Amino acid sequence: IILLAGIGLDRLQIWFLRRAGCSSRTQRVIVVCLGLLVAGESWSGVPGRGDVPRIDVWPGWAEFLQSRAVSGEGVLILPYVQGHAPDDFQATVRWMIHSTVAGLRIVYGYSGFFPPAHFTLQRDLQRAGLESSVILQLQSGRVFWVVVTDSESDKQAQRQPLLREQWRSADGSEAVFEVVNRGQKE
Repeated sequence: IILLAGIGLDRLQIWFLRRAGCSSRTQRVIVVCLGLLVAGESWSGVPGRGDVPRIDVWPGWAEFLQSRAVSGEGVLILPYVQGHAPDDFQATVRWMIHSTVAGLRIVYGYSGFFPPAHFTLQRDLQRAGLESSVILQLQSGRVFWVVVTDSESDKQAQRQPLLREQWRSADGSEAVFEVVNRGQKE
């Protein structure tokens, strides 16, 4: 790749010599600056490394919900992503993979595509947590299941009268709550 880049820069310099009306030294400076700009823009730094989750081994919440969530019903998994950087989404990507294999619809969207309500929900959860208004907002979008994977979200879900616990992992680290009074399943 470096050799190809060098050839490209050489050809760019030759092109400048033919086309531009500036001195050879100025052309070389421009070519070097462009090369540095390209190198700086394409440098990714030290790549992070994450383990790829096994799709043949599901978390307990996915196994529980696969047989209970009706097609089209949404699932909110907490804690909801706080930031916008790629590293902030490591857990979310794992949830996306497991929910896709299990045939579940999650509120995050998939891959780099976020549903329009993502940022509104993110903001509301950061401000108010699992308040009734947030639960009703989820319910209007056919999100009837809340999975908690951290202690703070678990405490909020247990205090929320619009949620009822349906499943808890043996070690207590994960739990599934269902929205109550959601009417008949379609």
